[in-house]
Amino acid sequence: ATQKLTDKEQKALLSYIDAPNPDTVLIFNCLADSVDKRRKVTKALMKDSEYIDITVMDDRDVANYLQQYLQHAPFKLSKEAVQELLMRTHYQLTSIMTELNKFETYAAGGKSITLDVVKQLVPRTIESDVFELTNAVVNLQIARATQIYQDLLLNNNEPIALHALLLSQFRLFIQVRILSGRGFLEGDIAKELNVHPYRVKLAMQNGR
Repeated sequence: ATQKLTDKEQKALLSYIDAPNPDTVLIFNCLADSVDKRRKVTKALMKDSEYIDITVMDDRDVANYLQQYLQHAPFKLSKEAVQELLMRTHYQLTSIMTELNKFETYAAGGKSITLDVVKQLVPRTIESDVFELTNAVVNLQIARATQIYQDLLLNNNEPIALHALLLSQFRLFIQVRILSGRGFLEGDIAKELNVHPYRVKLAMQNGR
């Protein structure tokens, strides 16, 4: 059960926040989805401490962050290279930043980061492979679908896990198709399903 501060404890905490020990770093970890900004303690913390939001970013936030980062990066990525990077890293920001460090080293000699460079430097993930597998299936490219599936099995991926990921992709196709039939635009669908618009765009193409 959650234990609330007594009036005396709250007063002591407020006093400490106002005049903290300079040799101490005090960290409060809030596990709730939000904080009550009306409370005295919250107001004091927001005023006299550094607030860091570690909420997991969704696909759109990650893509936007990447675009902002690239505006000041010492190298340029083509639009196709950006999309390939996002798909290969499955929109995971930590993985993206690791790959961007690679790109900076690669581009130090004046080389540009193209789609082929991304394919060469960024390792594929199971999610990106399943995405390619799904595309092959919906386009009836049986030989390619079989090859990708066999490669995934050779890399010790469990069939049941692969099938779950395939189902997830087809679920997205169906959701996009239903919403599109109701008159939703790409941006509206992305917001409704909380996925990146690029994934919606691909789903609409494959859904046809």
